[in-house]
Amino acid sequence: MPRVKKAPKNAAAILKTYSAGATLADLKQKFGIRGKGQLAAAVLDALIASGKMPALARGRAKKPVPSEFKVAVNKRGTIVLPKEAVGDAFRFSTGQTFIARRRGRKIILTLAG
Repeated sequence: MPRVKKAPKNAAAILKTYSAGATLADLKQKFGIRGKGQLAAAVLDALIASGKMPALARGRAKKPVPSEFKVAVNKRGTIVLPKEAVGDAFRFSTGQTFIARRRGRKIILTLAG
């Protein structure tokens, strides 16, 4: 993953100077901007901070997690829960142990410890 460069702190002043028609060379000299990408980030940050542009959503969109999962017993006699059930729906992590209890036709898993 590429390293994220920090935008200059005085983004509002950069936006004002950029809006006035300053060139990239002027902005480099005055604000220490290294390139077009850093300028774009500074202008975008200033637009968001001033309320002229809504903040961008970051990260991946979360898929809806179903409350029920259909699982089967495999040849070895084990039940494998899908990743969506283990990681996303119930927030289990590697190494956690459980106590399994039978209650009628149901299996109840309780986190041990």
